[in-house]
Amino acid sequence: MKVEDLTDDQVQAIAELLETARQELEHRRGGPDLVRELFGGIELLSLENTRGLLGELASLVFIAPESGSGAFLGTVRLEGTRGHLGIYVSPEARSEGLGTALFREVLAAARREGARSFDVLVLPGDRPMKQICENAGLKARKLTMALNDAPHEPADAEVGEES
Repeated sequence: MKVEDLTDDQVQAIAELLETARQELEHRRGGPDLVRELFGGIELLSLENTRGLLGELASLVFIAPESGSGAFLGTVRLEGTRGHLGIYVSPEARSEGLGTALFREVLAAARREGARSFDVLVLPGDRPMKQICENAGLKARKLTMALNDAPHEPADAEVGEES
């Protein structure tokens, strides 16, 4: 479904799912940096700022709001012939094949929209997502590493030196 066609109820369901994802990511290796990248300074996802966020993240969205089997969100953003794909499956719906099926649908939609190459961000240690990508035919081709702008000790400081 195109982002602009989402109803207010669907956007609200996405806001709740994104909040669940944010809380989970905060405790995973690489997650806090991703949260800052995705959500910026947004503290609480309202209907309005979720629509804005979705407009930046995706052109197509696949959703299943919370149900007996959990919830999921898939996104596709196109830049020319490059597709940027994302999926999130709520914890209670994992290990049931939902992520694999969702990823295949997201990948197929990106292809229908003209994407010929695909980027997927997989956090360090997220073996299930890496496996989903590999099973769909994607191959890892680069590792991106980053350094935060956090304060650090001067290069010439003695380790263990007391003041």
